[in-house]
Amino acid sequence: MCRPRTSPAQTPPPSGSPRAATFPRPLPLLRPLEANREVHRRTPRTPGPGRGAATLGHAQPSGGALSMRLPDGNILMSCAGSAFHRWNLTVKDFIALTPAGDIVDRPAGLGAAATTTHLAIYRRFPDANACLHAHSPYSLAFASLGLPVPSLTNRMDMLGEVPCIAADDTRIKADYLANPRPLQLPAGMSPRPDAAVVNLEHIEPQIEKVFGPRGHELAHHGLAFTLYRHGLFAFAKSADEAFDNVARVEEAARTALLQAVLGGDSGRIQLDRLFPATLTPSAGRRPDTYRGPP
Repeated sequence: MCRPRTSPAQTPPPSGSPRAATFPRPLPLLRPLEANREVHRRTPRTPGPGRGAATLGHAQPSGGALSMRLPDGNILMSCAGSAFHRWNLTVKDFIALTPAGDIVDRPAGLGAAATTTHLAIYRRFPDANACLHAHSPYSLAFASLGLPVPSLTNRMDMLGEVPCIAADDTRIKADYLANPRPLQLPAGMSPRPDAAVVNLEHIEPQIEKVFGPRGHELAHHGLAFTLYRHGLFAFAKSADEAFDNVARVEEAARTALLQAVLGGDSGRIQLDRLFPATLTPSAGRRPDTYRGPP
């Protein structure tokens, strides 16, 4: 459970403490966070972690977050506002946290508003070592309507249909601001209790319900979901795999929208037009067609 915040600007431990020594400078763990190798090769001139995803449009400067489980069990979490650097991230854009959210080392800011969700994923899924949240435009089109992203490309067969997790965050935030109450927030998170209450009490229980029975799949591939009117989450064994999963979901979402245009029917997207009999639940795909908005 996350420990209560002691102050909005908690001072990091002394540099000589055992905890502080676990956050190396310069941080070599940033190198594998740049993007998956395929994206990296395609965009060799764009610096910084996440550069490939940003250049290809998968990660937008409007928001998002990146985290990774460190070898010592602590969590490397991107700071609030780091996406506004257009994903050209450096050491100062991250904070090191304990699994409970206490500060291990803090080069600059505090963790993003979704810090509690990242920490909850690491606590619940021991095989998850990286979590990427991005405002990816094609999957966001589906999330804006509360629709899942269908599995209709071969690269999506392992992930299956990507569900949309929904909460009436506007109402929930307004209710909280009108009737505030104490919340146990991580010390290393930006002081956004109105946003945290949505994640703690509505989003994270749904993640447990939807993905709890699927945790064993992380040994073989990542898992992904969208948040209603918000964006895409992917968590996996490594940052490379999380970036790759975001690319797969975006590819499927884009293909679904283009398929609807080519087919002349935006209300009916076909998962497998030529071989519908091969669709099986074990492949993570429904044995019928995906019906979009009317």
